[in-house]
Amino acid sequence: MKKLFSLVFGFAFCVLSYAAGDAVRGGSTPDCILPQVAQWTPANGGSFVLSKGAAYRLEGKGAADAAADAFRAYLENCPLAMQAADKKMTPAVKIQVGPKLLKDTREGAYQMTVDRKGVSIRANGVAGAFYAVQSLMQLQAADEEGRIAACRIEDAPRYPYRGLMFDVVRHFFSKDFVLKQIDLMAQLKMNRLHMHLTDNEGWRIALDCAPEMVKKGAFGDSWARRKWSRKEPSATVGTSTTS
Repeated sequence: MKKLFSLVFGFAFCVLSYAAGDAVRGGSTPDCILPQVAQWTPANGGSFVLSKGAAYRLEGKGAADAAADAFRAYLENCPLAMQAADKKMTPAVKIQVGPKLLKDTREGAYQMTVDRKGVSIRANGVAGAFYAVQSLMQLQAADEEGRIAACRIEDAPRYPYRGLMFDVVRHFFSKDFVLKQIDLMAQLKMNRLHMHLTDNEGWRIALDCAPEMVKKGAFGDSWARRKWSRKEPSATVGTSTTS
């Protein structure tokens, strides 16, 4: 009896271990995406390996305007470095953009389906397609080999205003730092950057038409009251310099 129990237990352990290993081999799933997507469901079909430099195709009624051109340039320069597919090529990522593709009319809404053949994205506008690509990049980066488990995602921003503020009056940040934060904001699907450029502590934007704003306004009332410091701040935004 003990031998039979050990045999059954060992068999069950092997089955569970194989299933767990198969789940790991299946690739990343949407629960790794930040912010969390509105809804996703696993699908049959194994997984798809998305490699850098993969071919994409952008089509639909919303694929011919200036925003779509900027989106194409982004796709080719983003971490995935995707390349436009020619007419004879089957793209790894197919993106369709159009106002009537989804029932969800919120700006930024998208659907994404992954199977063994590739990735299919449907969005009601370029913004939704852009957010879908952010989710796709997180899925691709979550697996060492770029494997994405077969699934279906339905997502849209919960709030229309998703912002971040930099108070550069009191804490100055360099241009490179701000640009890096904009890239990170895009990954998290944030859409507003609030630059707090002026207050009584200082004026942080150089205007060639009003140089006195930098030379005198940069001090502010609080600066004038500080007996220990009469120096003008060296950090200003723009091409003009203080003297």
